[in-house]
Amino acid sequence: MAREKYDVVGGLERLIGSLNGLDPRTPDIIASHIALEREIEVVLSRSLYRPHHIVNLNYAQKVRVLAATWKGEDTDADHLLDALLKFGTLRNKVAHGNSSLIDESFRHLRTAYQKLQPDEIGLSASDIAGGIIAFFGDGPTPTEIRAVSEGIEHLWETADESAARQA
Repeated sequence: MAREKYDVVGGLERLIGSLNGLDPRTPDIIASHIALEREIEVVLSRSLYRPHHIVNLNYAQKVRVLAATWKGEDTDADHLLDALLKFGTLRNKVAHGNSSLIDESFRHLRTAYQKLQPDEIGLSASDIAGGIIAFFGDGPTPTEIRAVSEGIEHLWETADESAARQA
């Protein structure tokens, strides 16, 4: 017990109000951002001689180190940096309750993502995060993976129909 004059009921009402007021995309944005940061650390751990020295860096700093160590084209590093920083901005708008700015931040992220992956649509935060991760390793993109998955599913359905006709 903190022995403070604190209104627990009021606090719980504020908590519930905050949860009810969340943008429905919040879980996807936050989870995708966490996954992206983890993958940035994986890429950096393979490209740095002493990656343990970056453990206390924040997201934006890790992104800048990634861009600085990028072995590909300079324009690719610039587009990657832009998309990752815009993803961080979107995450911050969501985490700090700037719901009126979420749509604008999402538009900026999609624009940056299109420069990185021109053939990808990137409708959701997880689609964009998946496309960025695909960019780390030169593909396949989420769209390509979906196309293969849907093709396999169609083959199974066709095989099941054929087997049913033969029975």
